[in-house]
Amino acid sequence: MPRGIALFLAAVLCVILAATSEGLAGDNQPGQERSGNDSLATRVETLEQRLQLKDMEVRLHQLETENLDRHLEADRFWSSSAISAAALIVGLSAIVVTGAGIFSSVLAWLTFRRSDEAKKHEEEAKRCAEESRKHLKDAQESAQSVSELVGDIPIQTGEVIEPEAGRKTESIIEMPDAIASLRAFAIDASNKENWPASIELWKQVLGMLLSKTGDVNRAQINEARSRLGVALGIFGSQERSKPHLLESVALFLTVSNDLQRQREPLENASTQNNLGNALSALGELENTAEFFEEAEEAYRAAIIEYERMGLHFDVAATQNNLGNALYRLGKQQGDPERLNEALKIYNAALQVLSPEQTPVPWGNAMNGMGNALHELGVLTENTGYLGEAEEALRSAMKVRARAQSPRDWAMTQNNLGNVLRTLGEREAGTERLEEAATCYRNALQVFHGNSAPYYLEHTSESLEKVEALIRSRNNGGGDDNRDNGGNGNTPPPTDQ
Repeated sequence: MPRGIALFLAAVLCVILAATSEGLAGDNQPGQERSGNDSLATRVETLEQRLQLKDMEVRLHQLETENLDRHLEADRFWSSSAISAAALIVGLSAIVVTGAGIFSSVLAWLTFRRSDEAKKHEEEAKRCAEESRKHLKDAQESAQSVSELVGDIPIQTGEVIEPEAGRKTESIIEMPDAIASLRAFAIDASNKENWPASIELWKQVLGMLLSKTGDVNRAQINEARSRLGVALGIFGSQERSKPHLLESVALFLTVSNDLQRQREPLENASTQNNLGNALSALGELENTAEFFEEAEEAYRAAIIEYERMGLHFDVAATQNNLGNALYRLGKQQGDPERLNEALKIYNAALQVLSPEQTPVPWGNAMNGMGNALHELGVLTENTGYLGEAEEALRSAMKVRARAQSPRDWAMTQNNLGNVLRTLGEREAGTERLEEAATCYRNALQVFHGNSAPYYLEHTSESLEKVEALIRSRNNGGGDDNRDNGGNGNTPPPTDQ
């Protein structure tokens, strides 16, 4: 109840009490005539009325007190709210100040980091400038060498124009069509006359790229180096040319070092595989275990990268090459453990490959397995291995057709001839030897003229020996022409 209303009611009660008192006083004058009982009753009634009035006053005071309590409670609420709001404002202010401090610290850290990165970029720019000067010098030497050998070779997309002897043109390789043109330049591996042209073309492209380091990216330079390295490696392997193989190794090492700095795992894995091929060819040429061991290391590095990226087909293809290197190490060192390790690697590759989906690498794996089994059979004098070797090589022949891949077909014919010759030397009669002679003759249909002089020479020698052994047996003679298991002078395969 509002305070004003309470005061008004109190005043009204006072007026009523005053009027009542006056009435009682008036009644008392003629009351002299009333009896004592009436006077007593009147007094009692008056006292009761006064008590009621007192009760009403007490009630009014209680109401007033309750009203005051409510006002005090409201005042306390708003006071506490004001204090809470003030505390909230102070807290928010503290947060803002703290955030500003953190922001300032982060800004200072970023400024310092950018300054540090700027210094690193400056150092990298100096290094690149130094490399560019070196590349320019190399390019000038390369361009001079190419100019003396083949002159300027014009290239258009999709075709390669052969330079005419004794004639130089004014056209030069235009970028970026040069890279696309040479990618499309399909070279028949059985025709060695194409490879020198490929080598010189890539030398010229590499020279131009190195002379324009500021205008092209490193990927183009590394691609040119890699493709030149592949051409040099294949040509060096076929021609048994150590200088070409060493140049190939040097190029792949340069590319690999650069790719490792650039953190390019896929390209680096491919480069490691190609490096292994070149080192393996050097090991075959020099008959040195060191090159085969370095090739093994390169192949394993490539396999790790391919496995990390989940490229199962590339893993299997590289395992084929690793198996070949282990086979050659086992053959060179007469180590059955190496040969068994090679067989495990080939089997791992065959878990991914199939003759229907991947006939070429599957055929490579079966061919390599046949060679390893043959050598293991010779070392252990276990004809069971020889039978497995024959089976593996005949399986490889099913996917190595002469029409599609004459060189691979000829290599497998030669390898099968080696196995049949070894079996024939251990068996009576000439049936196996006749089969071996047929295989050698088939291989010589491809290894003719100057196409593969090394394999032509050794396959011809193998044929002469097996024919001599056939004649000796037909004439009732012994096995004077037996050649340590039929494997001493036969060339190993080059499945790269």
